[in-house]
Amino acid sequence: MPSPRKAKYVEYYVKDVAEDDIKPPSASELEKVLKIKLNVGDIVNFGDYRQSGCYFVGGSDEHRVMVKNPDNSGSGYLTIPMVISKKFPNVLSHYSNVITKLDNQITDVEIPNEDVMINKLFKESEIKNNAYFAYYPLENQLIVRYKRKMMMVDLTMDQKFKKDNQKSIEKFFGLGTPTPQVGIVMNDSPPKKPKNLKNKLKSLFARKKN
Repeated sequence: MPSPRKAKYVEYYVKDVAEDDIKPPSASELEKVLKIKLNVGDIVNFGDYRQSGCYFVGGSDEHRVMVKNPDNSGSGYLTIPMVISKKFPNVLSHYSNVITKLDNQITDVEIPNEDVMINKLFKESEIKNNAYFAYYPLENQLIVRYKRKMMMVDLTMDQKFKKDNQKSIEKFFGLGTPTPQVGIVMNDSPPKKPKNLKNKLKSLFARKKN
């Protein structure tokens, strides 16, 4: 069985043209110039400053369009946007060669809810279908945004996806069964009054009068 296709990263600099003024040709025109086949998800860098001149081949195989790097960092680095990443079941695997090549030039990968990583980490959790996920390769961290709260999940190389991860994340976002804290009794029933409270209050006030 052949290994899954990886994304291509191609450099085609346009001299003396600012990145903001670049008007990329169509994927078909680029194929003629570059003499390579461009597939959906492939990246062409037209600029010479970081990754600010990058465009993705988007759309579909039948109707390809060029999608500009959204650059969530605002500093000229590469962001793989959701409109591209949702086309692949395992986006980090598809772009693993690009992530390795660019190293600190890629800041974040927006991860779709149905991605292999999200399915492994969250399974049937409510978070899986309702949160926003983004992976930061340099820090090896997954950002989870849910209901106006954000959490950073450390994904070390030897870490496996365990139920403990899901439980701790759900607890942070206020989901699942709350864990009682030490010294606090989780009880919805009203507190009971001490026995003989009325008599104790009478004797207390009697002493004060004296």
